[in-house]
Parts: sequence; C-alpha cells; structure tokens
Amino acid sequence: MSKMTENHWRDRFLRPALNYMGMVHFVKEAKSIRGLPDIVGVWKGEPIFLEVKKSRASLNHPRTRLQAYQLQKLIEQRALGFFIYPENANTVLKAITDVLYSQEKLTHEERKKIFKYINEHFEEEKL
Repeated sequence: MSKMTENHWRDRFLRPALNYMGMVHFVKEAKSIRGLPDIVGVWKGEPIFLEVKKSRASLNHPRTRLQAYQLQKLIEQRALGFFIYPENANTVLKAITDVLYSQEKLTHEERKKIFKYINEHFEEEKL
C-alpha cells in the first residue's frame, strides 16, 4: 500500500468505515491549523480525533512530534485520539468500538456487525 497517498487511503477506505460505524466526522483542510488532527469526529457522544498517515513509516516525519503533542493534549481531556494508518487501522477501529461497547453505548450485535465490516475491509495489523 506504499504507493497509495494518505488522502486516497483516507477517502477510499477510512472514511467509508467511519460512515459505516455511524461516526459524524470532518476532515481538516490541508493548509489549516498545524497540529490539528486530520479527522475530528463524534460517535455516540464520544469525541474522536484521528491523525491519518499513509504508513507506519510516516510517523518519522518531523511534523509528527507536534501532532503527537496535540493528540496527547486531547487524550488528557478524555477524548479518544489515535494515529491511524493502513497497518494499524484494524486495531484502532476495533479499539474505538471496544471503548464504546465497554461504556454500554453499543450493543453486542452492533459491535459484532462493526467488527465484521472492519475484518472484511482492513488487513490485520502487520507486526
């Protein structure tokens, strides 16, 4: 998936998954506030912030330090915040789903349906 751009991966795979899950979300404009996560969303009352990367290797970019700092600040305020890229999308989307399930904001059937979608559209994380 290394030849796929970040925007292509986000729009072709990630956003459809967020829509399927029922998350209201917005995508940041490319030239907007630095450090603001790429996707800002709310799902069943939970604020969720996703910093999209085209691959795990993109985490080495110098700007990532500011993005990590901003995500940490959001997490400290009890928001859910993650770096998400093709290699970890399966794990991140399931983690978000599990948080809402543990808070009883999702039924067992909703969780099962979402996990099925995630498994069908995202490869397992490659360690």
